[in-house]
Amino acid sequence: MEHVTPQDAKRLIDEQGAVLIDCREDYEWDEMRIPGATLVPLSEYEGDPEMVEEAELVIFQCATGNRSQAAADIYMGVHPQSKALNLQGGIASWASHGLPTEFGPAG
Repeated sequence: MEHVTPQDAKRLIDEQGAVLIDCREDYEWDEMRIPGATLVPLSEYEGDPEMVEEAELVIFQCATGNRSQAAADIYMGVHPQSKALNLQGGIASWASHGLPTEFGPAG
């Protein structure tokens, strides 16, 4: 499993169109999220690995990087030709580096 720093993840999203999957729960998403991310809670994804469509490059993120690693492993089992990365340190690290976040329920 490969990890990616928040700065490199931001670059991959902006420059290469990487897909960002947030595998936290709804209540965590409502507190803070990364703009452009898609919410696919790990608790649901484990039972339905087709929830995340195949893409050339997918970055998984959670709060600190543990759940997203599990989600990336599931993804690679279903889509072995794709590339999945785990956001090192999760959204906590992303925010601590001053990268964009949104707060409150998505509207």
